[in-house]
Amino acid sequence: LQEVVEWPRKYADTFAKLGITAPRGVLLYGPPGCSKTLMARALAHEANCNFLAVKGPELLSKFLGESEGNMHVLFRRARLSAPSMIFFDEIDAIATARSGMLGGDAPSHDSKSSERMLTQLLHEMDGIHARVGVTVVAATNRPDVLDPALMRPGRLDRLVYVPPPDAASRKAIFDLNLHGLEIQTSESGGHVKWVKGQHENANETSLLDSLAAKSAGFSGAECVAVVQEAAYEAISQDRNAKAITRAQLEASADATVPQITPAMRSFYESFQGSTTNTGATSSMPSSQTAADAGRPASESTEAGAEHLEAALDAMKISAS
Repeated sequence: LQEVVEWPRKYADTFAKLGITAPRGVLLYGPPGCSKTLMARALAHEANCNFLAVKGPELLSKFLGESEGNMHVLFRRARLSAPSMIFFDEIDAIATARSGMLGGDAPSHDSKSSERMLTQLLHEMDGIHARVGVTVVAATNRPDVLDPALMRPGRLDRLVYVPPPDAASRKAIFDLNLHGLEIQTSESGGHVKWVKGQHENANETSLLDSLAAKSAGFSGAECVAVVQEAAYEAISQDRNAKAITRAQLEASADATVPQITPAMRSFYESFQGSTTNTGATSSMPSSQTAADAGRPASESTEAGAEHLEAALDAMKISAS
């Protein structure tokens, strides 16, 4: 991600001397709930880029030609606010392989309007001179259904697998989401105000270790939900609760069923292996084992706005 977004601007002279053409786009793929959107937003902040985020369905319209116009408006705004990053969430909603390009029973778009939408996207991404200072990042849970043309050089030519968090990452997620909360870390002891990264108390360290072990196979979103559900349990037991107990946190983790199955993780790793020979695929680090897998979430696609202008006006476009 840094290679695509930061390096071309930070080391522009070196790129020019070595004749390197900066990659134009990145595809983040992996199970749902693993912080693909958060990762893109953080990178834009670090690179001091304006961040234009849009869900794929938001670009779609029932009116002839309006979807393609929405795409053009998005890229025009990105060029006007450069340096900028366009982030397409649920890119598979608008870039599924065109009719006849996928064999078997893989999903494909038969409608001419969907194909025109994809064609417009490819056209905008090919406008190299017009895209100076514009980086495209897309995210999907279904990389296998995307149109192959989207991943050709000069388009989304860097593929990054975002796996579920490993044990160390899950501990960090719990630590962050407990920050500022009153936590009773032992049955006999009182409660303490949790401070991220400051755990001289052995009970606090033990609690993080326990939650990390109980959350094997969880997505980042599921780790966050564990803390939220424990807080709801605390207030359901006592409307004036002053703290969340260790028992409530551990019970919440035990009751959570991970949504990423071993089969699903195997699918993503197989896809990663099938594209490695292009030299464009990489992976976020993870020490997770097969035991750290769960079950795929049922995915719902939000209905998109009929007019992109309204969606774009609601976006935050700032350097932060």
